[in-house]
Amino acid sequence: MGVCVLLLGSHVVGSDEAVTQMERYVAVTWNHRLMRRFDEVSGEEVYQIHEVFYEEGEVKGWTENGVAPIGETKKELKRELKRMLDSLDKPVLDYETGKPVKKEKENVRP
Repeated sequence: MGVCVLLLGSHVVGSDEAVTQMERYVAVTWNHRLMRRFDEVSGEEVYQIHEVFYEEGEVKGWTENGVAPIGETKKELKRELKRMLDSLDKPVLDYETGKPVKKEKENVRP
């Protein structure tokens, strides 16, 4: 889990209180997490990796959109991809609430 000091605003999703707190400079920890949401058009359940922000171990917000791997070097990109892959071993979080999903979609379309 990374530690950073950020000025966060409208691109972070979470409770109003959390976003208000995060609009000023605060020290937060973060990691990549798999989040489940429902497509606005089709209603289909979809999964995407987001950056999730914590304060005192509690989820306080997450990026509005999923994130893509990026690095300034091949080594950094590899490290970023590993962190993203590691997120698949953690409980899936619900995009609307930030809480762990009780039942994940298991069926894969043929």
